[in-house]
Amino acid sequence: MRGKETHYCAFCSKEKSETRRLIGSNGVYICEECVLAAYNLIKKMEEKGDDKAELPTPQKIKEELDNFVISQEKAKKILSVSVYNHYRRIKSARNATKTEEDFVEIQKSNILLIGPTGVGKTLLARTLAKILKIPFTIFDATTLTESGYAGENVENIIAHLWEKASGDPEKASAGIVYIDEVDKLARKFVSNQRDISGEGVQQALLKMVEGTKVKIAGKNPKSRLLGKTTEIDTSNILFIAGGAFDGLKEIHEKRIRQRTLGFANLDNERKEQPRFSEISQDDLIEYGMIPEFVGRFPVIAPLRELTKNDMIRIIKEPRNAILKQFQKMFEMEGVSLTVTKSAIETIAEISVQIGSGARGLRTIFENILMETMYNLPDDKNARECIIDEETILKGMEPIILRRKQ
Repeated sequence: MRGKETHYCAFCSKEKSETRRLIGSNGVYICEECVLAAYNLIKKMEEKGDDKAELPTPQKIKEELDNFVISQEKAKKILSVSVYNHYRRIKSARNATKTEEDFVEIQKSNILLIGPTGVGKTLLARTLAKILKIPFTIFDATTLTESGYAGENVENIIAHLWEKASGDPEKASAGIVYIDEVDKLARKFVSNQRDISGEGVQQALLKMVEGTKVKIAGKNPKSRLLGKTTEIDTSNILFIAGGAFDGLKEIHEKRIRQRTLGFANLDNERKEQPRFSEISQDDLIEYGMIPEFVGRFPVIAPLRELTKNDMIRIIKEPRNAILKQFQKMFEMEGVSLTVTKSAIETIAEISVQIGSGARGLRTIFENILMETMYNLPDDKNARECIIDEETILKGMEPIILRRKQ
């Protein structure tokens, strides 16, 4: 009697009985474990390939930012150059050899975004991460406290970035961290009290922002129990901090007036209208940021308040414009959404008056369309919804055009 033929994996030589399943074709077999190993290897090779991809130039980075962020031309150029130089520096350091006598270590330049709420600070940082396809996390500075006090420790920032990098320490070590509301960390001069959420946090952030090794506890309970940690080097993490810094403009103008006092030959217009774009590190220190912290953010990118025309463009033009988002939602119900030119202008005026920047546009649209979006799924004959000026100013219902029955 002929013996039964034994099949085995062509890669690891496991027999069929030693694995869950064998996949075969033309007499050649591969086991499930080798298939999974090959898949993971290909995935890692593709990730390495992304790392070797050509770094977009500052002009290309700005062109991409233009698709998502309206106005703020100066800030976008500063960010584009700074981010390009940062990742160019990382690539150069990785390719350099220790035998190169002329190798110069270039220090990283973290970025500070200064501007009112809703002008695009967070959006700029988030868009940069998308363009470069790197891990990105946002952290609110107001939740941070010194180690040993109730609240978030600064090390948690890197833990969040590590999670965004799917637990890959190499990816996390070249990511972007955006620290929002950093102006709230300004020193508070309170007698007989320790400032654990202001100057203390600035001090705690210093080493991390400049470059240190942070140990992250494992994700699962077993790893935590065994004390397993992952080490993340922050030397190549780009830190972007943002804040409104209310009152900073007045500090800056006061300093300019004092500097120009007594010089009659200086241009009067410049004395009367100092430019907010010339904010200096001295202004930030007087505001309450400690010199060491300010020194870790040498690149300052100012963002200006948005005008009515800016708001109109933000409503219509960006790739992910608020109007396009609502039009897409209405399309899902088989209805087209039309907002008249005068209605868009009115919405822009309201947004400027509210003072919440582009952030307030969604709230305005939600309030205008909430009742319509409530009824629309049950209105099978609706084909078009029109928002005009009267809908906004007089609170009238949007115009609904229906199909002929």
